[in-house]
Amino acid sequence: MAPNPAARPRIFPNNRWKPPKKLGNNRKWSATTYYHDGQNTTVHLGRLPATAQRFKQYSVYHDHAYIWAVDLDASLEKVGDGRDDSADRVEAEVERREGEVDNPDWSTLTFYELSQYRSYAGLGLELPHLRLRSSAQIWPDQILPDTYRATQSTPHQGYGGLVGDLPLLISLMALALPSSFVQTGLPSCMANPWQVYPASQIARGLGWEHRRGLVVTVYYDTNTTTTRLDLEHYERGTDGSSILP
Repeated sequence: MAPNPAARPRIFPNNRWKPPKKLGNNRKWSATTYYHDGQNTTVHLGRLPATAQRFKQYSVYHDHAYIWAVDLDASLEKVGDGRDDSADRVEAEVERREGEVDNPDWSTLTFYELSQYRSYAGLGLELPHLRLRSSAQIWPDQILPDTYRATQSTPHQGYGGLVGDLPLLISLMALALPSSFVQTGLPSCMANPWQVYPASQIARGLGWEHRRGLVVTVYYDTNTTTTRLDLEHYERGTDGSSILP
């Protein structure tokens, strides 16, 4: 996904770019479908099974060390009030008069600290950066721009793992890879547990192109043993494990 080149960029007084909100100003290309069997991930050819149900969907952009996200397909729906010429404050009286309803708006990656010294990645959470990482981990450097780097490090293995909203985590993994390598390179990252390419193979930041975006949708198949609750438990690491240990 990328901003419509004909649209005027949203640049705010702090010189920070924000993704478009207007319908039609976020454009995406054809999709790649992956299948995860609980252990390995492969490219899935053909249509999704009729029993597939949508779990979560995120649109995500990277720009100048910031990760922007919203929980909808920004190429098919307006974001927020849908007006790129408006400020971030809502003109409530106008909206009430017109009877319009806003969609969720873009926000930046945030974290929440769980028990057992793990972090949860999502939107609208209390921490603007990762709080803790293990000194042995390489994934924080590979998938998180400097803005989100941990403020504390620990020598204890097993501490500092990451869980979180699945579309958002998948986006972070994909954006760390060069766009030309995502289709073939992403499946090997999403095994059990997930892992990243070391800097010796994929240089840190190689995939962080400014205003590079994507849309990630996670489905579950009601014809298998996977349920919505299974995915929710996986996201939260209910069994005490981390998606990225």
